[in-house]
Amino acid sequence: MKSAKNKFTNFIIVILLCCLGFCGYKLYSGFSDYWQDYLKSERAADAANTGKEIDFEKLKKKYPDLVGWIYCKGTRIDYPVVQSHDNKEYLSLGPDKKYCGAGSIFCDYRTAVPFEDPLTIVYGHHMRDGSMFHCLEDFKSSAYLKNHPVVYFYTENGGYKAEIICTSVIPAADDVYAADMNTEEGKEEFLNRVDEKAVARTGVEADITDNFVMLSTCSYEYNNARAVVVGKLEPLSEDEYASSNRERKTERKSKWEVFFMMIKDMFQEDVLNA
Repeated sequence: MKSAKNKFTNFIIVILLCCLGFCGYKLYSGFSDYWQDYLKSERAADAANTGKEIDFEKLKKKYPDLVGWIYCKGTRIDYPVVQSHDNKEYLSLGPDKKYCGAGSIFCDYRTAVPFEDPLTIVYGHHMRDGSMFHCLEDFKSSAYLKNHPVVYFYTENGGYKAEIICTSVIPAADDVYAADMNTEEGKEEFLNRVDEKAVARTGVEADITDNFVMLSTCSYEYNNARAVVVGKLEPLSEDEYASSNRERKTERKSKWEVFFMMIKDMFQEDVLNA
């Protein structure tokens, strides 16, 4: 009898060890893929780190559809921004036009002059590992908005800062994605709509004389929900451009920091989707 119990116990232990090994393998495999994507984004960032301004001439040799660079202090957002002839191509391509599961950060194809038009829409995946626009989930908190009030954009023609107005949750087919921002009425409708659907606000005031940016990613409150962070755009002075770019060059993380960030983000995502 005792021998049978020991065999059963040993069998259970072996099964548990196999399960732990399999889970460890899956975790390591997922992290390895993620780490390579992270290194790829780091290399892109390093390529941009030349002097006080980003070397767009150099970057465009690698990223032919490059239109700018996006950065938000204290977040994972530090990426090249591209633009295609549609809003599908860069869902599964990196800025170098090679396959990438995380896709790219990209501007809406209808934007004539990114960051100079009345409204620039920028899309990014809500990646489970915390990359791309995953952190827009955090922007649903007013406290988080208070600590991360500005998003920076760098282009060949200069830099811009977006003072965040609000974070809203809207349907994927909402009219704000096709707002007529060339009329006063269209701008008023846009501002009223994102305010109506806001889940967090900063208190920053805006009116129809301003230009705007809207960062958009998937959200999970209901089917085809989208989280959008809306900010008003202002040009950066040369000093602001240089100082913010120096700031972004110092925000680099070790492999262990990235690993624990991934675990934390995956846990939060599971809680969110439970």
